[in-house]
Order: sequence, then structure tokens, then C-alpha cells
Amino acid sequence: MQESILKGIVLRAIDWSEKDKILTVFTLEQGKVSIALKGVRQQKSKLKFASQPLCFAEFSVVGSGDILRCTNAMELGSFFDITNDYDRIVYASAMLEMIDSTTLVYESNAPLFLCLAKSLQALCDNNIAGNAVLAKFVLFLLYNAGYGLNLVHCKVCGAKYDGGASLDLNTGQLNCLLCGDSDNKLLLSPQVLQSLSLLDRLDIDELGKYKVPSGVVEEILHILITDFSYRFNKRLKSIKF
Repeated sequence: MQESILKGIVLRAIDWSEKDKILTVFTLEQGKVSIALKGVRQQKSKLKFASQPLCFAEFSVVGSGDILRCTNAMELGSFFDITNDYDRIVYASAMLEMIDSTTLVYESNAPLFLCLAKSLQALCDNNIAGNAVLAKFVLFLLYNAGYGLNLVHCKVCGAKYDGGASLDLNTGQLNCLLCGDSDNKLLLSPQVLQSLSLLDRLDIDELGKYKVPSGVVEEILHILITDFSYRFNKRLKSIKF
């Protein structure tokens, strides 16, 4: 049986039978896949490290179809520093949940995979605000799925935003205050809009430069996660606003 090598990040793991686990892994090469780790719940299993969410490893797998079987794994990097801080655990869990709930099996998405890996690495850096990392991640996820926000000018009239904007939750469209007539909308103050635009321009590696009051970042995060929930019809269990 032919063996494949997949680089992936473990999204979640469930116990299976008496000694095994089934992993849901987001891989660079094949997107989301299920991988069985045989005997990994035994005390001396050499693959125990690969059976936890946040593990970033190279998996050697055989088989095809719904569940692949892991024959070996090699750790490529560690995001377990995240587990030293409760808030960062919550942010990382939200990222894993969003990937799991919005991606399809065997549908590769290299840009989203790289964004997840870089975002988790940024969460390991205590000099970078964790809530800003999650906000940047959600911004990219929305853009990657075709729901990107136009932060420059109103989609309806084409004018630049003056005095803030409003997000129409029915359409996912950002409008100027004159065109935002929906009764299901979120208002963005000029400060929030400006800070959101700055966040959009920065790369994940540059988030250490993002010096914005935590309250503003929390407001941005609330807006983005609410938009995510409407666009994908998903209510996150790992984080609440």
C-alpha cells in the first residue's frame, strides 16, 4: 500500500476503540483529513505527541477514503507555548474550530493553511496581542472565502468612509453611514474603522507593531466574529461575545 507524507496541524482528536484516536488534521497538501493513530492511548506510544490539538507534524499515512492510517509522525514545530495562557488557548481554539467548521474534506487551501500556522506561531509570542492575532486571522479567513470587507470606500455609492461605517449583517457588506439603511447592522466608529484598516494592511509577522487599545481590538473582534457567524451560519463554541 502506497504511503503519503502530509504536513498538518491537528484540529481535534477523539478516542476510538480501546487504544486508538481519530484525528482531524488540516494539511497543506490535501486540506482537512481524518487520520487514525493506532495504539496511541497506550502509555508507551511513541506517537502520543501527535494526538493532541495544536500538534504541527509531518504524518506518514496509508490508505484512502474517509480515514487514513498513520504509520509514523515527526514533529515540525510546537505551538504548545500557547497553553501557558488561558486567553491564548481560547484564541487558538477559536482558530481551530473555524478551520474545522468551514473547510471541506480533501480540499486543499495552502494560503489558509499558512495563515493558520503563522497565526498560531504569533500566539506563542507574548509581545503580540493575542486578540489582534485572532482578529487578523478572521479577516484573512473571510477574505479567503470570498467575504472580504472593502475598507476603503462604500460598496453602494463608492464614496470614502466619513465618520465611520456600518456592516450590513444580511449581506456582509460594509457601507458608508448614508447608505447603511439595514436594520441588522453593526456600526463602526472612525477609530474602529481606522484600526481595522491598519490591521488589514499588516502581515501577521508585523502584528507586534499593532499598538491599538485593547478595548478597540475587542470591538473589532466582536464585529469580525459576528460577521463570520452570519456568513457561515456557525456559532463558535470556543469563544463568546
